[in-house]
Formats: sequence, structure tokens, C-alpha cells
Amino acid sequence: DLSPCETVEFDNAKVQVKRFWTSDSRTISNPFEGTKREEIERLNEFCDKVLSFLMDKKFDVIHLHGHFMVPSLAKKLKERGHSAKIVTTFHAFESIIELTKGEYHSERDIFEYIIKKEKEALLYSDAIIIASKALITDLSKIHGNWIRDLNLKIIPSGVDDIIINAERNESLVSEIRREFDGDYLLFNLNRIDPSKKIEYIIRALPHAYKLLRKRITLAIAGKFEQRNMKYKAKLTNLAEEVIKDYPEISIHILENISEDKKILFFDSADAFIMSSPTEPFGITILEAMARGTPIIVPDAPGPREIFHIEEDFASEFIEIDYGLMVNFRDEKKCALNLGFAIANLLKNIKCFKERANKMKDFVKQNYSWSAVARKVMDVYNEILQERKRKKNQ
Repeated sequence: DLSPCETVEFDNAKVQVKRFWTSDSRTISNPFEGTKREEIERLNEFCDKVLSFLMDKKFDVIHLHGHFMVPSLAKKLKERGHSAKIVTTFHAFESIIELTKGEYHSERDIFEYIIKKEKEALLYSDAIIIASKALITDLSKIHGNWIRDLNLKIIPSGVDDIIINAERNESLVSEIRREFDGDYLLFNLNRIDPSKKIEYIIRALPHAYKLLRKRITLAIAGKFEQRNMKYKAKLTNLAEEVIKDYPEISIHILENISEDKKILFFDSADAFIMSSPTEPFGITILEAMARGTPIIVPDAPGPREIFHIEEDFASEFIEIDYGLMVNFRDEKKCALNLGFAIANLLKNIKCFKERANKMKDFVKQNYSWSAVARKVMDVYNEILQERKRKKNQ
């Protein structure tokens, strides 16, 4: 029932919004619903409509933001002679994600199509924004070293102001702690997707319990898509096995929680845990830090960049600012190392919480959307100045 066009007030500015619908918009809950093939067909229809609109308008800058489909419009815009400078933002690359899905990966032709569309975006954009330097290495393995010569800009995602500024509600926190009963509450937030390797956390809990001999509750929350039904079933079965063998462990899988609920879980949890071994950045890490929640993260590229960890380490985990980083170098030891880290952090939870409470100002100064927007504006100004210089030559 939304209007196809409207003007909205945003941060004291008027923003014109243009909406496009696909033939199945009324029957889906999000653009990525269904199989990967159905998703691509839907987004092709969407991109055709967006392209027609853009070609009929004059812009100084067109910023394409999304996964492989929307950014690939850069090629058609350039080939059809649009005068705008084109900026593309990738916060994750679908090709990299596909390589981490194991048995749940897409068919070969789908994977090749994803690579083709990513390449179109990379080759035809005037500037490409990515969330971390680590993505450059991963992309080079797939697309080749030529990407290192592109105009790549490292700008991380922003943390919403509501995450940073929301007041802590002690009454609601107490309700969550009663509902999710246990001596310790752990929180995991991400897409319920094979690439996130959530099973590592579930398998880590028995190792942590043996060291703590305390009741541990894990809340797994995040965006769930029907295509990942088999993966969710795998997690559910694994959780049931763990709970059967260790009655002191509780595991809850929560789908598509609200922003308010997300903040409440961050505030209620003793620790936030991430388990994605290829995480390119990790916005949920920053959200946890903004709420003063201690963190346990893998030694993936994104967390390494956030915490400036360049060297590999042989130990099961190391201390970082406001939490622990876990050695994920050996896939067979990920769950064990994660279990050791959970036990260590929870044994020293008071110390870690005191340190984590100091993080809000750091996140606000470096990762608020206002800070990110200033960096993006710098990119716009740079490419527009370049065009101006070329005209004056």
C-alpha cells in the first residue's frame, strides 16, 4: 500500500523516494525469498525497472548498493551513455559467501552468474566501496589481482543511532533473564545461513559447560529465509542432541526478531558470540560493543581488521579490546577453541563487562552513520572533482 513516489524528511533534509515493485511483490516478505534462481529472476525484473528510470533522469552520482544484481547495473548505465559517475557499495560478496556454504551451495551455473555480475559492477564503477581491506584478498582469489588496480574505498557499515543511544531497560532485561533461564546467557545474531557456521557455537557449549559446570543458555537470532530450511533443521537437530546429553544447556533459535528485541538481547546477554569464519566485517560486533556487551569473535578477516590483529596466533584464543578472538585456523578445532574461549570469558565476566562498558563513545565516533556518511561524501566529491579536472584539460 506504499506510494510509488513520496518525499520524506530525513535528518532535516527532504529525500525523494521512488519505489519499484516486481510481479510477486505482494506475495513475498523480502526480495531474497525462494530459491537462488527465483531471487535472480525477481531482481532482474527489479533492475530493468530501475534502469529505465535512471536512464530517463540526469544525476551527478548514481550510488548502487546491494549484492551482485543491483551493482551490476553499472555496466548497462555506462554502455548506454549515462553521464553520472557511478559508485558501488558491496558490504559482502555473494561469490565469497557461496564458497563457504559447503553442501548448501548454489548450482554451478548460478555461481558463475554471480561472478559475472560482480565483475560487471567492479569493471564499470568509478569507485567501489567495500567494508574491509580483507575483502580485497578474498576477491583476488576469485576475480584475479586486477581488482587491486580499481578505485577501491574502505568504508565500513554504520551502526544505527538507536543502537547507540537507546536507554537500557532493566525491567525488560530481568524479564529476558527469567525467560531464558540460566547462569549465563549467550547471544548470537546473524542471518540463519550456512555461511555463518552457527553449528560451531552449538558444538562449543558442551566444552564450555565441562569447564564451568554452570547452566548456559544460548539465544540464536537472525534473519531466516525459507531457502535455508534444511540448514535450520540441521541446527535444531544438533541443538536437541546437545540438550539431551547436557540438560544444563538451553538453546533457542529465534527468527526475524525486531530491532527493539535485538537491543534487549544485547543488553541482557553476558556475551555476544560470532562464528562466521569468513566474516568480511561484522556490524553485529560493533552493535554489541555499542551496547557494552563483551564479545567472542573468530579470527576472521573482518574482526581482525576491527581490532588490528595482523599476526596469526597458535593459542586457542587471545584477548582483544573488550573480549576474546578465537583461533579458527583448523576447522576441526573451531568448536573446541570456541568452548575454551566461552568458559574463559564467563569465568572473568565482571572484568570483561567493565571494559566493554567503555565502548559506546568509540563506536559513536567511528561507526555512527553520520561518520560513515562523511566518508561517503568524500568519495562523491573526489570523483566529481576528477570529472571536473578532465573537462578543464
